[in-house]
Amino acid sequence: MKIVALHTDFRIYWPARLAALSSTLLKSGHEFFVIEISGEGSLYSFAEKSATDNINWCCLYPKDKIEDLNHSIAKQKVKEKLEEINPDVVLAGAFAFVSGIAAIDWAKSKDKAVVIFDDSKKSDVKRNFVVNLVKKAIYNYVDAIFCPSAEWIDTFVGWGFKKEAVFYGENVVDNDFWEQKCDHTRNLPQHYFLCVGRQVERKNFQTVMSSFCRFLSDNPDSPYELLLAGDGPMRKQLESLICPEHKDKIHFLPFQSQEQLRELYQRASFFIMPSAAEQWGLVVNEAMASGCPIVISHQCGCAKTLVQNNINGFYFDAKDAKDLNNVFEKINKMSANEINDMRVASKNIIRDWGLERFTQGAVDAINYSLNHKRKPMYWLGKYLLRKWKGRYNLA
Repeated sequence: MKIVALHTDFRIYWPARLAALSSTLLKSGHEFFVIEISGEGSLYSFAEKSATDNINWCCLYPKDKIEDLNHSIAKQKVKEKLEEINPDVVLAGAFAFVSGIAAIDWAKSKDKAVVIFDDSKKSDVKRNFVVNLVKKAIYNYVDAIFCPSAEWIDTFVGWGFKKEAVFYGENVVDNDFWEQKCDHTRNLPQHYFLCVGRQVERKNFQTVMSSFCRFLSDNPDSPYELLLAGDGPMRKQLESLICPEHKDKIHFLPFQSQEQLRELYQRASFFIMPSAAEQWGLVVNEAMASGCPIVISHQCGCAKTLVQNNINGFYFDAKDAKDLNNVFEKINKMSANEINDMRVASKNIIRDWGLERFTQGAVDAINYSLNHKRKPMYWLGKYLLRKWKGRYNLA
């Protein structure tokens, strides 16, 4: 059997996932292929080349950004590559993108199985009746869904899938890498809260800044400091929020390599994920695998799945700076042993969310799709498969 994994690009988290999946499929006697559409751009453009040894890996436009491509031409080129390989199953990204819609269009015209991986929830975006009708019509041609966790089941049941057609484990990281102990090579504070990510509005670092400054004003003798690793359009605005009396306790670091991040996670007292909107938040996986307790907003997609309140971290409302301030106050009163217990709990919880979960979920979805091919004859769906070319949005 031939299986193809297809997406706009497979960077940063994906090579380890696909290598694990490839290994499992090859052991079962199957052939595995990877198709990327573009080789440049994406939110993870800083990441190194995706391709992994021992995988049939093809990039259709290695020197182009997806947003610069003619999507109609790109869709056709994807379909031509699929025709060349002639897989039995295609595992592809959401059909809002060229990869997903091309996969569905080609697979259903050839009576092949198709699995879509997607981490968006129905509640993430408000859609009107027409958009919902269009989305559901296209989903009728998808055989199985591969999503982050059981928290997504209601979303895809709402799009017309049976519960047994929804599989999860998509959003994992290589836990083994983050667990590796690293040397303490940098001069870092002894006790610090850590934030990692692009400094944009929805990441909500401004709430962390205001809450932490208030915390420092109320607790001038606290040993805690704040580190923000990353960059973005809000960098200067965030720096302007620092009061002169707190400038020695708040530090900005540039984007970090994976090895540098691992050290930051392992030495942090707590990792803060404050996003006002976040489909998942894979940095939480990384931090937990590194043994870090978590402070996370209710608005983050992974919160209910990975974080247990008062066990390996704390929840707060992203819209309420006072709520986060209360968490800082609570942590300030914790003993070293209590924090260490949370470190252990984070490692224990995330252990079940490694590459093995991704592989099992993907294989189960693939097998299900082969045995439960959907063959709707809706004229609207067929029309949309031909006409929709996909989009790409870096926001």
